[in-house]
Amino acid sequence: MSEQQQNLPEKRVTEIIIKMPEIFYSSATGRMFEKCMVCERDLFAASIPYFIEKAIKNYKNITATDTLFEYVMCEDCYFEALKMYSAESRQRIENYYETRVDLQARHNLLLQNTDEDISRWIDRCFVKNKQRTECDEYQIFCECVGRKAVLSFSPIMICDEVAADLIKLLSDKTKDDIGRFKEQYFDLPPELKINPKQPEILLF
Repeated sequence: MSEQQQNLPEKRVTEIIIKMPEIFYSSATGRMFEKCMVCERDLFAASIPYFIEKAIKNYKNITATDTLFEYVMCEDCYFEALKMYSAESRQRIENYYETRVDLQARHNLLLQNTDEDISRWIDRCFVKNKQRTECDEYQIFCECVGRKAVLSFSPIMICDEVAADLIKLLSDKTKDDIGRFKEQYFDLPPELKINPKQPEILLF
């Protein structure tokens, strides 16, 4: 190795790209999401970063599930949607995670992933370690690009208990803004709009 090569900066892996897991396909179509829910931008045309979140109902007695809602947003729309969260809500949520999860350690473990099986990352709640099969409801989230999933800090799964904790941390303003967002972009039945026990869009 030449002296010049020895002086080159060390390359650090910050993410791993894998085939899109089918659990992050649209439950409505059985195919990969193709357009941003908000701006309808083609997610494959320019290989832009985007995010998928799904809330899933678990029928433990019959080993079946049902998707309560799902969304896909391009990076621009996702970060714009995060503005729904008041400064107060954001700080509370950050404190919640920081006191319960070592995100950097999780990130380092994800970078050691040697295959495309993501089950170990979403089979248990990343906060409370509750198994997905034990949840009445759970939510999963993943960062993606093009037709691939990105392993960085996601994918993650949060159990129903954590979702309930997070909702309690939201300010009234944030809850109102999320409600308007759901009215605009989600075709939800009336019971999902008025039942406070139903899952909220959490925008990890």
